[in-house]
Amino acid sequence: ILYAAIGHPFGATENGIYKTTNGGDTWTKLAGGLPTASVGRIALALAPSQPARVYTLIAHSADSAGGGGSTLGAWRTDNDGTTWTSVSSIGSIQSSYGWYLCVASVKPNDPNTVIMGGLDLMRSTNAGTSWSYITPLHVDMHALAWDAGGRLLSGNDGGVHRSTNVGTSWTSHNNFGVIQFYAGLATHPSNINYMIGGLQDNGSNRRSDGTKNW
Repeated sequence: ILYAAIGHPFGATENGIYKTTNGGDTWTKLAGGLPTASVGRIALALAPSQPARVYTLIAHSADSAGGGGSTLGAWRTDNDGTTWTSVSSIGSIQSSYGWYLCVASVKPNDPNTVIMGGLDLMRSTNAGTSWSYITPLHVDMHALAWDAGGRLLSGNDGGVHRSTNVGTSWTSHNNFGVIQFYAGLATHPSNINYMIGGLQDNGSNRRSDGTKNW
């Protein structure tokens, strides 16, 4: 069994969750409680320790300007996608940027612990019945992963953060220069080593010497 999602951010008739049981030769679009209108970007997360359980976070389709992409809802199936139960008590976690911020992951050894992210990061330890806020040191979630030691990793606009307690606390691991500068730098009129630049959602930084430190 394999699942895949089509989630054109501006909406499309083919948007939805699909399932194959023959290695991809044929696919079936799933229903059973899933939304059929205003469907935008979709995140899927299968529970490795209980493969019949799959979670999904679905954003509203966005308008032509990229607005309106808030959280449409979250759902869970326990029977390989035949029927789906709403777990939308998670609320709206994507602001209007669900077309850009839409991630989900299940703890590898616990099918009841699921993490979903958009602007913020949320955790449920009871299969989506209730949720708690676990946003790390920076908002805008783009990736979630679990390392070999069972630690949760979050990739966000602030870089990479790691948690040893499923998001209760976080450690920053950002000693590498990957944050994006907006186009253009302000340089000093007489000191070529002095520069100021604006970062993507990370404020302004200044370099005052000839090193790589900002």
